[in-house]
Order: sequence, then structure tokens, then C-alpha cells
Amino acid sequence: MYKCYILITTIMPDSLLAQLQTIGLNHTEANVYLYLLQQGVAGPPVIAKGVGVTRSNLHHVLQELVAKELIKKRQKGKRYVYLPANPIAALRILDRKREAMQESLPELELLYKGAANKPTIAFYEGPEEVKQIFEALLYAKNKSAVGFASTKRLFDAMPGDFLKYFIKEIRDRRIFLRDILSPSSAPIADASKASIGIYYDFRFVEGGEKDFPTDILVWDNSVAIILLEPHMLATVIESASLADTYRLQFDIMWKALGRRERGL
Repeated sequence: MYKCYILITTIMPDSLLAQLQTIGLNHTEANVYLYLLQQGVAGPPVIAKGVGVTRSNLHHVLQELVAKELIKKRQKGKRYVYLPANPIAALRILDRKREAMQESLPELELLYKGAANKPTIAFYEGPEEVKQIFEALLYAKNKSAVGFASTKRLFDAMPGDFLKYFIKEIRDRRIFLRDILSPSSAPIADASKASIGIYYDFRFVEGGEKDFPTDILVWDNSVAIILLEPHMLATVIESASLADTYRLQFDIMWKALGRRERGL
């Protein structure tokens, strides 16, 4: 048993333990799950020695993992053994948490907006935090948003394929998005239009204008001002009056600019 314990602890990278803990497992639960993934099937005495936990603590851990559908309990003679579920079960945990959060979101928002000491301004720093702004827009109650944007700069600044995910979600959630863009954004705007279809439209400032140094997004009562360079910073202001003012300015510019003809 001692050799088995050394084997498990030497081949279990900390990154795997950390990743499992992000979906709600504690350190011991993650260790037991990883142990069973390697061993296949084991009884409580073997698991306890292999992972280095007491039998009394292990009983609760095994119950939690069974409840989370990460392991299965089977009777073997007069004893019980445990075997791991396919790791895709971990994704089901995340899906259930997300669904539960979405169901609770309307009530949570009411509590948030009704709080007497609720701040009306929120600050974000860096691409990872700014992603939260775009995710919030996906829950726009009036299913519409407008933006003054330099989309090319935004694509360059945001991590990975996040904006591709955002574009897909705009289409799937049927949110009408209109942008007034700087000229350099033309290729990305055309590609976005091809992907989103009727839920996206855009117009351009005059061809000689420089790229916008900021992005401004407006939805519901929210106005997000995103500074792209030299460091990504953003402010989101919750104000119905301010949002209406920006929407009015947007509509005036939208009508004045007219549609951009391809090739001009």
C-alpha cells in the first residue's frame, strides 16, 4: 500500500487538483476522484490508504462524490466498492451550476439593484475582467445594444476566441446589436455580419477618421466605457438617463452616417 500511495502522489499534477477545485470539489474530494480514475475500482480501505485520509473522513467524501455523479457505488458481495464516472461528468456539474444561476438571476438582479448602498459605478481592469462586461450584455433585458467601437483593436486586445464566442451568443440569444465603427474595423464587421445576420448592423465614420481610442457599449440602463490602450480599463455606469442620452446620440449619428457601400 505504501508504494501505491507514493505512485499516486508523484503523478498527480497540482494543476489537475486545482482545476477540479474550480468546479466545487475540495482538496480531498479531488484527490479521491483522481485516485479512482487511476485505480478503476477500489473499496474504502484501499482508497483511504491510497489517498492518505482517515476512514471516518472518507465516508463523507465518497457520499459527496456520489451525489455529484463523479463516482459510482457498487455492491460486491457484502462490501461496497467505488468506481469513477467518465470525466465528462465534471462538465455536467458546471452546466447544472450555470443553469441554477440563470434561473436565479432575475431575483438576484432585483436584490442587487434594490440595495440602498449599491454602487452605481463599477471598474474593471485587464481583458479577463472586461470579459464580464460583454457577458453582462448577453443578458440585456430589452434584447438590444449599441456601440461606438474600434472592433479591430478590441479583437486584438481581448484574449483567445472570446469575441468569437460573444458573436455566436449574440446570434443565438437574438440580441440586436448596432455598431458605429472606425474604418479599420471593416473586415471584422463584415465577418461578424455574415455570422450574426439580421441581429447585427453597422455603419462607419468618415474614411479619414482615426480609430476610436475607446469602445462604448450601451444596453438597458448600462453604459460601458472601455479604454483599449495603453492598458485595458473599463467603467460601467448604471444610469437610465445616461444610457438614454448615449442612445439618442447614437441614433443621431446613425441616421447621419447612412449605410456604407462596399468598396467606398
